[in-house]
Amino acid sequence: MPISSASVRVGVALTLTLAVCVLAGAAPAGPDAAGNRFFEAVRRHDYGQAYGLLSEGVRRDLPYPVFAQRSRDITWFQVLELQAIERGRHLARYRVRGRVKMVHHGDLFNAVYAGTVSLSLDDGAWRIRQVELRPVEQKRLGKAPPAYQI
Repeated sequence: MPISSASVRVGVALTLTLAVCVLAGAAPAGPDAAGNRFFEAVRRHDYGQAYGLLSEGVRRDLPYPVFAQRSRDITWFQVLELQAIERGRHLARYRVRGRVKMVHHGDLFNAVYAGTVSLSLDDGAWRIRQVELRPVEQKRLGKAPPAYQI
């Protein structure tokens, strides 16, 4: 069964967002620092801290339990293409393409997503604001590892 783009788009997008921020290499106080904090929090399974780095609009549309489950379901990612489109005082936007391994309904998938990710400066802090990524290819790899079975 193929994965629907709606069911995994946000989880994959957030993972790619942190990859964008980790690799882009801006000043420590800029949007990349927020991405680094987000990445470290997800890596440590501290989904509460990671969730706090999302903009209010993203949090309103993505309840914490859904965010935490989707973050857990991503087992690996690799950035294939990364390009800063805009880097201003209050907005940073990146074009990104990445490969991800993820669990969906007990199966493991390899997928490529592409699109844009934006961060904005809100109340003095950089937050992940908008993610527009779509799957461009996906392949079922088989059953997920036992730790991911529900």
